[in-house]
Amino acid sequence: MPHPPVRTPDGRRRRPERHGGRGGRGVVIGAGAAMLSAVVIAAAVMAATRDRPPAGPDPYAGSYPVIAASAVPSAAITWQPAAPPAGPLKRFKGRPSRIIGKIVDRSAGLSYAKLARPWKQAPGVTHSAGIEWSVDKPKFRWWAGAYSDLLREDFVMAAKGPNGLRAAAELDAAKWAETYSGKMLPLAGQPLKVSGRSAWLAAYRVRTRDPVDNIAEWALVVVAVNSGRQVPAVFEVSIAQPKYASLPDINTLVGSLQVVR
Repeated sequence: MPHPPVRTPDGRRRRPERHGGRGGRGVVIGAGAAMLSAVVIAAAVMAATRDRPPAGPDPYAGSYPVIAASAVPSAAITWQPAAPPAGPLKRFKGRPSRIIGKIVDRSAGLSYAKLARPWKQAPGVTHSAGIEWSVDKPKFRWWAGAYSDLLREDFVMAAKGPNGLRAAAELDAAKWAETYSGKMLPLAGQPLKVSGRSAWLAAYRVRTRDPVDNIAEWALVVVAVNSGRQVPAVFEVSIAQPKYASLPDINTLVGSLQVVR
């Protein structure tokens, strides 16, 4: 799945690295990676309006799921829950973007709403399908994105068993946040049904102390779906804080999810 733009070593902007589900594309947590930092799950509310996290202790300390990569080079990534799920995704207030069609991703086995401008359909280069919002060049200011693909290969072994879809959603979200050393604050965590098939939704606010293009926070929602493929499908939506008036688009996109053959 794609990420917002990050900096090059000399401080310049560059296109975001993208991690997909197949063929080892994109950024890899892989063997020898350090333990991923605390990842989420507890009830939460709307997005914050300030760029920096509030002072004081973390109210969710000790309640995060444990997501770890072993120090042994050949070992696989592991996951285990450490707290109950956060609960349903809230319905954000406001006017959502108009639906003008449907995006069908037969590779991942999902379809979802195609939204009107400022959203525009993204080319399927390093993900199966998606829509993007305001990719402005040369600065590459990326306000939002919604993408689908199969779960990345190095997460597959961790995403097995009765909690496999939850593991898939949380591992995907953790990788997204890790790109920015982002702190993940919970919005939601719940089981879903998508076209009668099992799914899991994990939602967070992701804050960074190193803002990119003056963006210090994103709302992030990941839905892992048993779409009938050999590995779960993953649907990912992110919206940057300056565009939080469009958070209702998250409800539209998640509510439009369907499984396709």
